[in-house]
Amino acid sequence: MPDFHLIFCDPVTKDNEVEIPFTLTGTDVSWRWFDCLYHTTQVNGVVADNNRWSGWETNRDTAQDICNRINDHLAVCRATHPKEFDITCSPDMSQDDFNKMHTYFEVYRGELLKPHPYFTNGTDEFRNALEQLNIDIHLFEQVDTKNKSARFNFPGGVLHRLEAKDNLLFEVNKIPNTLYLMFNMRGKNLMDFINDDDDHIGDENIRRYEWNGADFRLEISGWSEEQRLERMKLIDDVWHQHHDYLSSLGFHKGDPTNTVGWLPLATSDIDIAELVEPRQFLKGAKFW
Repeated sequence: MPDFHLIFCDPVTKDNEVEIPFTLTGTDVSWRWFDCLYHTTQVNGVVADNNRWSGWETNRDTAQDICNRINDHLAVCRATHPKEFDITCSPDMSQDDFNKMHTYFEVYRGELLKPHPYFTNGTDEFRNALEQLNIDIHLFEQVDTKNKSARFNFPGGVLHRLEAKDNLLFEVNKIPNTLYLMFNMRGKNLMDFINDDDDHIGDENIRRYEWNGADFRLEISGWSEEQRLERMKLIDDVWHQHHDYLSSLGFHKGDPTNTVGWLPLATSDIDIAELVEPRQFLKGAKFW
């Protein structure tokens, strides 16, 4: 018997619902996440953001679509801080260019619990533009991926600190029809740093996972064994190339506290791709 259902619907009409069953992995962190999801959605009434869908054949934005949105966000930010956001996005920008642009979010959003004064004192429009800038940069980086996934954030949701034993649960793999813990902090976790080859993030912004909340990633396609092995090789290559640098930051190869990879929370025993494809909107969750 499943532990809960996620309810997806048509993104425009909000009807044509489908309830997809999920079973928790049974780890302590999965139960804490479940508690966060319940209280965030059922008690506090928070609705998930539905703007981070990647790899889908339908409703997919082009690179130009995303760049247009990024430029709109930058324009809002420049309206109050013209010198700090003086850049224009284009589809031919490199990953390095996007890494540079991402530093705007890292710096001017600030810590999760210690936001930058620009963010604290900014208008709702400015704060929203800065948050959306981060999201759309990540969407651009995934615009050509064929792996179907979606990420869901619950603004203002309940948070718990990860425990030391949770570090052992991270794995360098993506299993189909599985929910994974989201990294809901400023900066990049070590896996994202490795993927992006980011030389602009800043020492203080390469971080371990520290929190679990209601946020999660829905992985639908998953990785083939070939993809998993390619990622393992990439990790080894980066460790070799940046060994001294990462060691100076306290990251050591093989240390589980690095939280490299993804932490599984729940799985579905059905293939959900065809069910979710026409219903790319997470409407809520059902717990009974």
